[in-house]
Amino acid sequence: MVARGHKLHDLLCVYPISTLNDLAKAARFNEREAHMMQTNGLLAAVMHSLDQAFNKGKNKIMKSYTNKLYPTKTKGKEDAADQLLKFFSPKG
Repeated sequence: MVARGHKLHDLLCVYPISTLNDLAKAARFNEREAHMMQTNGLLAAVMHSLDQAFNKGKNKIMKSYTNKLYPTKTKGKEDAADQLLKFFSPKG
């Protein structure tokens, strides 16, 4: 918590224990969220490259992955697989 800007004196002498517990829980949650975002980004890039290599860019792997991950679809919105395809495709 010192690395996040809290002073050591404040952590030891000023803050109540309930605040320290809440800060520790928040730090663990933030760390998990950061790891999850990095993992999902890498996974999307790998899935897209596999799709490009084996399916000639037909987006089958990404669509099956996103359909299993997010089974419900809303009408009128762009599919997450299509958004990822646009993001990782070269512009030209």
